Amino acid sequence: MARRSSKTVTVYNVLCDWEAAADLGYSKTFRFRTESDAAMFARGKTYLGRPATVGVEHDVPKHLAQRWGVI
Repeated sequence: MARRSSKTVTVYNVLCDWEAAADLGYSKTFRFRTESDAAMFARGKTYLGRPATVGVEHDVPKHLAQRWGVI
């Protein structure tokens, strides 16, 4: 596994159906700082008719994580 820089933040993604437009087939990505928060959010949610799961973790620049509201 690659070493994470002090200028990056690990972000966990959950892709799920967007409840406001589920009948139209829209989805939305929700981002979290911890894997446990992402897993808790994914519980009970769906993506394309299947249970939503925590996606791949990404190391992103701090300024991007701030823009997303993760930190």
